[in-house]
Amino acid sequence: MHDVTPDTAVLLDQYVAAWNEADPGRRRAAVGRLYADDGRVITPSVEVRGREAIMEHVGEVFAEFIGSSGRRFRRTESTRNHRGLLLRWELAGDRQAAGAGINALLLGPDGRIEIDHQFSEPRADDGGAGR
Repeated sequence: MHDVTPDTAVLLDQYVAAWNEADPGRRRAAVGRLYADDGRVITPSVEVRGREAIMEHVGEVFAEFIGSSGRRFRRTESTRNHRGLLLRWELAGDRQAAGAGINALLLGPDGRIEIDHQFSEPRADDGGAGR
């Protein structure tokens, strides 16, 4: 993927930091800055709309995948095309990635995320089924 501008890199780093944030108050503030009022997160298993629902979803993801596990989401590659962003990520642990995926983000005119379409990449040990 191509490099992104410094402003886009900051936005993507703030996005990843929000999903790694342990403190609910800071997580709420980050979601408020990042997502449009009626933003949507779409995953293979759930679709949520609005910042409050997104906040709840991010908290659930944190509890399931981060919590006290020592793992963190990290951005590996990204590219931008006008208001569209592609973000490749890993769920990194001490030894190797526990998961990976790519998110397609559509930004509104104000620069906040309107649509966050998330795809988990199949892992070798799950028979290619993905998550």
